[in-house]
Amino acid sequence: MGEQILRGEGFEVVTATGGQAAIKLLDELTPGMLILDAFLPERSGLDLCSQIKGAHPLTRVILTAGALEEIDEVAARAAGCDAILRKPFEASAMAEMVKRLARDSPGDGELRAVIAEVVEAEMPRFAREIIEKVWVQMRGK
Repeated sequence: MGEQILRGEGFEVVTATGGQAAIKLLDELTPGMLILDAFLPERSGLDLCSQIKGAHPLTRVILTAGALEEIDEVAARAAGCDAILRKPFEASAMAEMVKRLARDSPGDGELRAVIAEVVEAEMPRFAREIIEKVWVQMRGK
């Protein structure tokens, strides 16, 4: 059902039948977002979330769980889960969550932070190079 909803919204969707199949797919793909059942066969969605975020920190992860299934939301957030979607859910709720997470990608903020960190670290060296070049030019005249 989720695959049909997301395809209908224009997303490219690849599915896996369990935890091991998902890991195999991740060796071939670098998805922007994953939707994992918290209670997958073979491996828990929480375990997969942690592994995926370790290898692909910018990949968004939504964990799904049934209304009566217990999921430790604190542990899920610590594993890097970006959102939790409770089943059963309305098609519009799933589509809206995926659109919001795709739109508010952490990549933008994280990328800006990394760029700022690199610029700040390199600024003294860059400034010295500029001063040296200007000094050489001024002395040559």
